[in-house]
Amino acid sequence: MANKGFNAFEMAQKQFDSVADLLELDQPTRDLLRSPLREYHVSIPVPMDDGGVRVFRGFRCQHNDARGPCKGGIRFHPHETIDTVRALSMWMTWKCAVVDIPLGGGKGGVVCDPHDLSAREQERLCRGWVRAIAQDIGPLRDVPAPDVMTNPQHMIWMLDEYEAIHGAKYPGVITGKPVGMGGSLGRTEATGYGIIYTVREALKELGIKPEGTTASVQGFGNVAQHAIQLYTRLGGKVVAVACWTRTTGPPTPTARRAASTSRSYGPSPTASAASTRPRPRPSATSGSPATPGSSRTSTSSCPARWRTRSTPRPSRRSAPGSRSWPRAPTARRRPRPTRPSRSGASSSSPTSWPTPAGSPAATSSRSSATRTSSGPRTRS
Repeated sequence: MANKGFNAFEMAQKQFDSVADLLELDQPTRDLLRSPLREYHVSIPVPMDDGGVRVFRGFRCQHNDARGPCKGGIRFHPHETIDTVRALSMWMTWKCAVVDIPLGGGKGGVVCDPHDLSAREQERLCRGWVRAIAQDIGPLRDVPAPDVMTNPQHMIWMLDEYEAIHGAKYPGVITGKPVGMGGSLGRTEATGYGIIYTVREALKELGIKPEGTTASVQGFGNVAQHAIQLYTRLGGKVVAVACWTRTTGPPTPTARRAASTSRSYGPSPTASAASTRPRPRPSATSGSPATPGSSRTSTSSCPARWRTRSTPRPSRRSAPGSRSWPRAPTARRRPRPTRPSRSGASSSSPTSWPTPAGSPAATSSRSSATRTSSGPRTRS
């Protein structure tokens, strides 16, 4: 028999069946909870920047709203399927019920790769998805949120389109917005931190201290980055991070072995080798100019403007302890001219510049002095 591949929804249903047997649920309840209450399949025509039109396939599943409005993210992925969205909406129902949050489970998705779309095309796609289901979501019905390859900017576009359609302000229809637009503080770190909080509580039950543990992380997106950050703060040590993209493909066996033997957590795996390579220091005998920002310069090979001092002067804009470009020698400033005051003493004020003859200020000054000294003028 040919292998049909992995199906997330079938796995979620098997998990539900095993728990339903333990709870001894009746058959009508099982039939109701094994599948979503509502599903929406939409086609989204999007005008492209090259003048053409592409039609994208979108989904929204509302698994169950018995405990409250459905809640769940919307993801953009080229391999998105309706079965994945069904499974995620079902799992969202269980998550809300386990922690006693008055919300139901929902999930959405669009079959696309946002890396191949411009910002304007992504905006048209977000607004088109909202227009297709604008009558079936809302603060009291279904609340979308960002998920894989969607971010706060996408949520702002969706919120704006929803409010334009309904003609009113509905900030509660979308979560994951920027903080300045009504979003919540800590929302970006919440998922990654939640993973580590769960690991921390599990280690307490097992009597293991985080300082003596190591971990390998699959992926290096938003969730993994914040999870690693909190895990290392607790004292744990990350020994491997596996991440691959469309361009690099899955890691090869050689790369897996190299990652498994790594014992250091450095910069992002996406950083180039050139950006992490140490910068060569200048040599006093080399014929090339010294590298800007070095601690010493060569008087034989440096340009004349670098020969002012052996150690460069720190820049005002640079951070404490950092090096900066040495300043070029500047010409000595000329002494500022002064003008005599009424008492005959010279004034050294920086604003005491000579007034050009014939200017309005000079004429006004002379006429004022004349009136003061000789009184009002009389016609002869």
